[in-house]
Amino acid sequence: MSPVLRMAEGDTIYDYCWFPLMSSADPPTCFFASSSRDNPVHVWDAFRGDLRATFRSYNHLDELAAAHSLCFTPDGSQLFCGFDKTVRVFDTERPGRMCENRPTFVKKQGQSGIISCIAFSPAQPLYACTSYARTVGLYSRAEGAPLAMLQGHRGGVTHALFSPDGARLFTGGRKAPPPRRTPRSCAGTFGSRTGFCSPCAARWPPTSASTSTSSRVAGSC
Repeated sequence: MSPVLRMAEGDTIYDYCWFPLMSSADPPTCFFASSSRDNPVHVWDAFRGDLRATFRSYNHLDELAAAHSLCFTPDGSQLFCGFDKTVRVFDTERPGRMCENRPTFVKKQGQSGIISCIAFSPAQPLYACTSYARTVGLYSRAEGAPLAMLQGHRGGVTHALFSPDGARLFTGGRKAPPPRRTPRSCAGTFGSRTGFCSPCAARWPPTSASTSTSSRVAGSC
């Protein structure tokens, strides 16, 4: 199978996401965003492969910072980007460096670590952030206020996905580090969360076999 288009990023690609209101019958809506190491977020035309826009984020030293995760809001009006202990929110129609900073870890409290994935609830005004520090945080969409912190993963959490009705949140993560006498490996794990209740474990695949991988564990509903 040969690719239809190729878009060259500057380094290792961290994440990408499609515009949620994309329609092939409406070319202006056909685009996606991508992030890569030491580069800003790029928005690409899905038909021509042209660069449409760039969103730039800077750290406290005014150095360019790369987003580790990306997610458009369900209405496509904003682009949420995950960084180390921070989520930055860009207006989709205003490329550049202007954004809203939403720290997830303040005064040694909150969600630490790199925000590895962002997912929006289809039924409630909230979103979930997963972290390589083994936590899942729930936040209000409007102002980013923390609502709940879910724990239970033994390794870094790499992916999150709400069920279509918004009643459950599925998360994928890495297996806990093995004993030092064995090579380090990771396994796919899904944790089911219902509302703001305590996590109840659910494994994938539903057998004793594990899948060794150091990449993200993703899924779809």
